[in-house]
Amino acid sequence: MAVPNDSFQAKSEAFLAWLKEKGAMVNDGIALADLRQSGKGRGVVATKDLAEDETLFSIPRPLVLTYEASSVFAEHIRLGNQLADPWLNLILAMIVEYLRGSESQWKPYFDVLPRRFDSLMFWSPSELEELQASAVVHKIGKEDADQAFREHVVPRVTCLHEELDEDDILDLAHRMGSTVMSYAFDIESDKVEIDLDEEGYASEDEDESLPKGMVPLADMLNADAARNNARLFYEKDELVMKTLCPVKAGEELFNDYGPLPRSDLLRRYGYLTDNYQAYDVTELSQDLVVQTAKSIEDLNETEVESRLTYLDFLAILEDGYDVSRPSADSPSPFPPELLVLLAMIVLSRDEFLKLKSREKTPKPTMTPQLERILLCCLEKRQAEYETTLEEDIALKSTFETSHVPERKIMAVEVRIGEKQVLASAIASLRNSESAAMTGQDETRANKRQRIN
Repeated sequence: MAVPNDSFQAKSEAFLAWLKEKGAMVNDGIALADLRQSGKGRGVVATKDLAEDETLFSIPRPLVLTYEASSVFAEHIRLGNQLADPWLNLILAMIVEYLRGSESQWKPYFDVLPRRFDSLMFWSPSELEELQASAVVHKIGKEDADQAFREHVVPRVTCLHEELDEDDILDLAHRMGSTVMSYAFDIESDKVEIDLDEEGYASEDEDESLPKGMVPLADMLNADAARNNARLFYEKDELVMKTLCPVKAGEELFNDYGPLPRSDLLRRYGYLTDNYQAYDVTELSQDLVVQTAKSIEDLNETEVESRLTYLDFLAILEDGYDVSRPSADSPSPFPPELLVLLAMIVLSRDEFLKLKSREKTPKPTMTPQLERILLCCLEKRQAEYETTLEEDIALKSTFETSHVPERKIMAVEVRIGEKQVLASAIASLRNSESAAMTGQDETRANKRQRIN
């Protein structure tokens, strides 16, 4: 009698056999494990002790699923030129390859890719309401994605598959789009130099412009913040996954998504872990910050607009500003760009014109004036949530004894994190204000003593 896991395991084994048949090298000290009981689907686990810098597997470049490697590229005369957006190119390639079924060389790979996602793109309106005032709700981009798919993907797929209607293709596009969002890698050329920051990440602009590709097996590694113990390296003829430190038998191998707040982790990947809690943020919109400053300081509308126009000209004006948890590397919860915005807004006209003539900005220095404005911004932001931090913590405590949908649990975790960030930032400003008042009282007392 077959057990439910037979098909799941059979697909994993067929996938690994396909990899080796196509020239991939897979270390015999790792296994593709069934981690569904812990909510992870598949994962890569060490079956023996692994040394630092040990090769886990190598994937030949022709086996990487990219636009250029897919059958879409051969059909470019009928489908039109390559799209400017590397994400759309890969989504299109994946749809076309998936529809080829067993004729596609990547069929065993598609068989192990997920068909269901918990990323925010697939949440219902009522499920999204559980996120309350989280700014992540406005970053899902489903309408923009639908428009891009209708304009660029649907017509091209229809050329090859007239039997599919628009809704069928849109469903496939969202499924493949979420697969790409969750699993795709930036495919660095062996000939192109990419500038990386201190932590090894490409800049946002370079990241967006790099070709995207699906790297079989590499995308089976889960991620859990600081537990990262493996990394993908780009070599001339292959992509190689290596350990970053010794790994004990039985331990899971983890890739790295970077320092993502849990709201973005949920939006992009559809899951949460406590290890990303340190990266939680709460966003203050530009409009909230500007309107609050104008109200408190009674600022002239025309003057404020001139400052915003100038900051936009310098390309340092943001739509929103992330308030974060303080850390050893970044003790202030407020980003420098936010302090520059506020400092610029409250400048006198003469001070502003002087800086503008030199194409300069104020220093991102906290002042009592900025503290007052920020405190008001944070309190307004806090009031936008329908429940308090204390109410959410009490609600979370009931989850262990009641059946609660997983998506609601994750939404509550996200909003708790954001409210904790708000509470911490508010407390830091109030403490600073209290310390300043205490200092003023002591100064006045010392003066009285000297006079007496």
